[in-house]
Amino acid sequence: MRVAKHEVAAAEKKYDDAKREVADAETKVTAAEKKCGDAKREVTAAEKKCGDAKREVAAAEKKFDDAKRDLAAAEKKLDDLENAQDDAQAELTAARHALQKCSTQERSECDARLQAANATFERAQNRSTRALNAFDTATQGWNAANGGLKLALEGLELALEGLKTAQDLHAGTVKVLTSLQGMVLCI
Repeated sequence: MRVAKHEVAAAEKKYDDAKREVADAETKVTAAEKKCGDAKREVTAAEKKCGDAKREVAAAEKKFDDAKRDLAAAEKKLDDLENAQDDAQAELTAARHALQKCSTQERSECDARLQAANATFERAQNRSTRALNAFDTATQGWNAANGGLKLALEGLELALEGLKTAQDLHAGTVKVLTSLQGMVLCI
């Protein structure tokens, strides 16, 4: 009878130990489930950041394309106005030569031609200067858009890295949770 009491006491102790192990394992499972949920939320947040970064890249690409178009238009206008300025310069030079060679009777007509050519040249020069300023502004806009695009691409790269890290963390917590659940079943 003593042996039976001893065996009963030993069995009760084993039962109590097993109960504690199950409770400990269940606590670990609960903690792992919480970590898994946290990791899942981090994945969702990282996916949102990736979406935001992709939209920023698309917007930056559009600004870059617009700036590139503006730059090309400003460059063409500048070229056209520089050609007009060259033509006006040639006409002014021709009018000066004509004034030097014209007779006294033709002098007033040559002088009027010179003044008109000079006015045309000054207008062409002013337009060229404004076009050059517009070209410089368009170049600055292109440079800013290019910088914005680079930053947006870097932001997307960081967001993708964050997403991968969050996904890896989630996968790790799922493995731990699965392992702990298996341990509980074994106990």
